[in-house]
Amino acid sequence: MISGICVASYGLGSFIFKYIDMWVAGGNGAITAANIDRVLTWWGILALILAVGGSLMLKDAPEAEATTTTDAADDKDNFSPKEMLHTPQAYMIFFCLMTACMFMGLLGAAVTNMAAAWTQHPNEINVWAGSADAAFFVAVVAIANTIGRFVMGWLSDVIGRKPVFFITYIVQVIVLLSLIMTKPGTMSMGLMYTLVMALAFCFGGNITVLPTFVSDYFGMRDSSRNYSLIYQGFGIGAICVGFLMASGNPLNPGKVVLSNGAVLSQNFMLINWVLLVMSIISLIFFAILKKPVKH
Repeated sequence: MISGICVASYGLGSFIFKYIDMWVAGGNGAITAANIDRVLTWWGILALILAVGGSLMLKDAPEAEATTTTDAADDKDNFSPKEMLHTPQAYMIFFCLMTACMFMGLLGAAVTNMAAAWTQHPNEINVWAGSADAAFFVAVVAIANTIGRFVMGWLSDVIGRKPVFFITYIVQVIVLLSLIMTKPGTMSMGLMYTLVMALAFCFGGNITVLPTFVSDYFGMRDSSRNYSLIYQGFGIGAICVGFLMASGNPLNPGKVVLSNGAVLSQNFMLINWVLLVMSIISLIFFAILKKPVKH
């Protein structure tokens, strides 16, 4: 739960700063070449004030009191980074984290284009994607993302980490199947809101619970160093999703023609299929994962 509260700021900040940036931009809130310098300047000033001010209020946690447990007993539950990398569990969790983070491809800057492609007529995609309705859509996604961090962080303390992952990854599979099976341009906006909010909720929950999950499996002694290695799945997932979204060439994305004739530069169908397969594999990994034992 504490992890959820802390990580929720990640999503909450993007939600709040969106409206601050629109206010600084002036007019209808659109960021253009004429006002981007002003927007970035004020964004930097505010971020600096918050970061420096927040850091001045931080204090180191008190050191844990010495216990009577022996070093050998304590050591059997704590894995060093080298020891962790010799376990299959590390690579299974790495894959699951990479899968979770690749959903950024559907929830990031391209989310309005995906929503427009699946709910609008081909001629209206670009119009809707740049409308106030699209801006509201992004805000709702950010809220769902933030709520997921609170709720799933709390729920993982109640029912355990693995049951939470079974919930989130099954929901992700259902959402992906819905997107794959629905012809672009025919989905209702209500259903699109429901699906994307579900993805955002699960994304927020996954990245909140995974750090604690790593500590549960590999111990607290080297938890920061261990998670820093597992967390590389975040970066690799972001790289992979960039190539998938751009049909293999991020520098020159190919045009993708959907079944309704809409032409996009993002290959949503490809990434949907890849994430579907990866989510199913992740569910299998969670089903067979067991806490590693030192030999």
